[in-house]
Order: sequence, then C-alpha cells, then structure tokens
Amino acid sequence: MDQNTKDAIPNQIEDMQAEIHHLLPWLIHHGMDDPQGLLRFACPDPSDPIQGQLTSKSAAETKDLAVPEDSMPIRDVINEFYSITRSRVLTHHPKFFSFIPSTMLPISWLADIVVSAANPHLGGRLAGSSCNLVEENLMTWFITKIGFPVDDAVGLSVSGGSMANFMALTAARDEHIRGVENHSRAVIYVSEHTHFSISKTARVLGFSPDQVREIPGLQPDVLAYVIRNDKKAGLVPMAVVTTLGSTVSGKIDPIPEVAEVSREHNIWLHIDGAYGSSIILSPSHHELARGIEKANSVTWDAHKWLFSSYGCGMLFVRNKTSLMRSFSAHSDFLDGSGREAEAEFWDLGLELTRPARAIRLWFILRVLGSHQIGRMIDRGIDMAKEFETRFRSLKDWSVLSPAQMAILIVRFQPEGKDETDIDGLNQRIADDALEKNIAAVQIVRFDGHSCLRMCVINPRLASTDPESIVNAMADIAIDSLS
Repeated sequence: MDQNTKDAIPNQIEDMQAEIHHLLPWLIHHGMDDPQGLLRFACPDPSDPIQGQLTSKSAAETKDLAVPEDSMPIRDVINEFYSITRSRVLTHHPKFFSFIPSTMLPISWLADIVVSAANPHLGGRLAGSSCNLVEENLMTWFITKIGFPVDDAVGLSVSGGSMANFMALTAARDEHIRGVENHSRAVIYVSEHTHFSISKTARVLGFSPDQVREIPGLQPDVLAYVIRNDKKAGLVPMAVVTTLGSTVSGKIDPIPEVAEVSREHNIWLHIDGAYGSSIILSPSHHELARGIEKANSVTWDAHKWLFSSYGCGMLFVRNKTSLMRSFSAHSDFLDGSGREAEAEFWDLGLELTRPARAIRLWFILRVLGSHQIGRMIDRGIDMAKEFETRFRSLKDWSVLSPAQMAILIVRFQPEGKDETDIDGLNQRIADDALEKNIAAVQIVRFDGHSCLRMCVINPRLASTDPESIVNAMADIAIDSLS
C-alpha cells in the first residue's frame, strides 16, 4: 500500500461521518420510502403487512445484494436493506401471535442506536468502567426481584435463553460431576414442556440422550421416586430443569415442590424462565413465579417480555463461585492488564468481548420504569383472557389450553368431520388469517391435534382487537366449510 492510499483512508472515514450526519434527519423522517422513516420501521402500523413474500425474483436480487465487493453510497445501501427486509415476517407487528412475539418498542430501537454509538466493551472493569457498574447493579436489582441472596448471587447479560441454559447446565455439571468416570452416569431431569435448547445443551456437554430423563409434568412424587431409583442404580442425579412459562402453552412446572425434591437430593435446580421470569414484575400475577427464589440458576430473556430488541438475555446464579469454577481462566494477555482480584464478567461466562446488552435494557427500564413494565405485562395476560372468552362463545370452537402466561391454544372442530379434515381446517384458518393480514397465529401439535396457538403480549394490540380478530377467524372457519 502506497503512502497516498494510507493517508486517504482516514479522510474517507471523515467523509463518511459527514455524510451520515446529513443522512440521519432524512433516515428518521423520510427514509426507506415511508413518511415516518425508521420509526415506522421499528413500530409497524397494524395495517402494515405482517409477512412479506420472498419470490424467486426477490430471492435472486437479495443474493446479488449480499456480495459486498464494490463501494456504494450509504443512501443506496439503506434502500437495499429496506428491499431485503420487505420479504420477512414482522415479529414485532401488533398482530403477530406466533412463537414468542417480539415486544420491541420504539424506545428499544432508540436504546440500540444510542448504546451502539458509544460501543462500550463490557468484558471487564478496565474497559467497561461505569458501564460495567451499571450492569452489575442492574443485575443486583433483578436478583432482589428473584429473591436470591444478594451477597452471593450474580447475574450477567447474555445473548438469550439458549446461551443462559447452556451456561447454567455447565455450572451444574462442574459442581456435581467430578471425574470423567461420573460423566456417563449423570442424569438431567426435565418435563415434556422443556425447551429444546436443554437437549441441545446436554448433547454439546457430552451427555447422551438417555441421560436426559423426561418426567411428565415433573410430578414431584414421581421425580423423587425416579431419583431414588437412579441413585440405587449407581447413577448421579445432576440437575432438574423446570420451566416457568413454556413456549407452547405457557405451562408452569410445579417449581416449589420440585425445589424441595432437588434440595432433599442435593441436585442443581435450574429454572428456564426465558419467557416467564418477567412475570415477577407483574403487580397482579407475580405469584405465578412462586418458588423461583429456591433455584440454583434462572434464565430470563429481556427480548421476550421486557420489550427489548433481540439479543438481550440474562442468567442469574445463586452462587457466583459456580460460574467462576466453570468459566474463569488465566491469561497472560489479561492478567497483566490491571485486572482486579474480584471476578470480571469475562470470568463468569464464555464471552470476552461483551456487547452492552445490559445498558440497552437499563435504558428501556430507566425510561419506562418497572411499574409501567409490570402494567404492560398484566395487559398481555388480560388480553389473552379476552381472546379466550370470545373463542369460548363461538359454536364449534374449543379451548384446548386456557390462557396461561398470555398464551392460549384453540381448535375449530365442527361436528361430522374426522380428525384429518379438522386438522386441515385449522391449517387453512391460520393460512387465510395471515394472507388476509388478520393475524399471524401458529399451528402447533397439542394433545395429538393440530391447533391454533396465540401468544398475546404485544402492548400495541388495541383493546378492540380480540373481538375483531376472533370474529374474522370465525368467518374464515365458516367459509372453509363451504
């Protein structure tokens, strides 16, 4: 590289910065072919399409755009990005009820912009400084809500529930399984509602499928019986994984009773509350998290029910030393960098370069306040019950799983139709509701049937929507019989 080229690069970056300065007003107010610009992008109108179609033509164009060889004007790339994102599902659309919808609010988008502009490094105190202090104290605040001992417990932000579950079971393994000879004898106990990330974690940690035992409903007496028999057989009970709000039905395992069994047998109790832990902040329904304070570890996703954008999860562990045993490591690169004797965040998890997820969450909570967050959570639960009431009033509709944690499962099952036909009718209702932009509902298998599942947590859902959406779905059901 010649000297002129070397000198030109900083000047080019300065030119880019100036261009961005002029582009920002356009981007916010008029960009992306929309009069409301990015605000509309981050907060879609109920009339906006829930799903864009990826045609063969748009797929080919997207593949061409994915090759980043030549320099392009920033405005052109922004418009390219907009064309790419036309062909997607808006999971933060107020009428998207599939999976666990994104509850991202405009303030979440603003938090992303502000925090990413500062680009803080939260691996350790040397680089993170005051930002690390905010994460530490924010996590302590959550710890008090869970009910863990403040002096011993620790929390940290992670990418999401799957990573939190992985780290928790790694800590459980390292605490209860000593020696290679015990590894093949370890047992993890789960229910039929357990998230698939647990079985994936078990596989990554070197456990075979038969070392993950499914106990229906995690019935405490059955669990205790199985544990006793496993011990007699020379096996090593390692962990029990309970679910606080399953992604299918909102089901909550009997956490207080399972906690007693775990305590009696000295087994690590992990609560996967990726979805449901937020109920702790609900002023009306916080008792649904009863027993969470007895866990060894808790998973909590802010991007599910704390209104953050994606990539913001948390892990809480009763005893900080459990994570340090599994993840702390010495390095010539780090040990000479002025690090303190006290644990750094990089000692508590896999990541060294940690993005400022917790600062994004702090920003949201600081603006909204935990009381408003709690009211928004309560509203989602109330709206799901309103949907349930309206479905129950319809002929030929059944509620297979009542509204739990803002999730309900219904099924259209008219008389005179066999199971195969009814499954097809429910699939058609889901397809037509999406095509007509009424709602995105999810087809799931529940109790052996194809059913319609709805997760109703988007705070932008209008109070009149349960009536209009249920009536529209009922009309589709009637039309499907003709």
